[in-house]
Amino acid sequence: RMIRPMELKKSAMETLAAVGMAVGEMTKANPQLTDESVGHMLQEGIVPVMLAVLQSSSSQSLTTKDTPSSRIRESAGIVISAMAVCSVEAMMELQSCHAITSMLSAMSDPGLATLPSQMCGDGAPKCLGMLQTAAALLTFSQHDENKTESDQIDRLLEAIDAGAITTLSRI
Repeated sequence: RMIRPMELKKSAMETLAAVGMAVGEMTKANPQLTDESVGHMLQEGIVPVMLAVLQSSSSQSLTTKDTPSSRIRESAGIVISAMAVCSVEAMMELQSCHAITSMLSAMSDPGLATLPSQMCGDGAPKCLGMLQTAAALLTFSQHDENKTESDQIDRLLEAIDAGAITTLSRI
């Protein structure tokens, strides 16, 4: 297994985040093309890789610095968010692997929850992509006709158990 420099990993993740955001924006112009693009990303296993990035770095506190590691985590959140807002298939995959827990756990890092993003701008927190994904997952589960009321309550409890209230109070 090859070990790559952190700066190269950061650049690759930022590029993937930009591609994800572009695909999300294409939804507005051509939903069919977007479904195909997101489908290819899902086939390549993007969701599990992005979740692994968030989980593998969760033990590293990012404190107050804008480091390559924090940019990698922020990018992973942006990629997942971009896919979630434009694809039902991505939402179903995120739900099946309980991504809301991963999102909220990663957001609990003070460096992601309180520092402004250099990527998103406008004073947005570094955890914006993760926050948008968690919100989209909760909204999706509330409107999913295949989910029972018990399933919907379970999703809300999962968010609370993952620290949603504490995390959101810091943002």
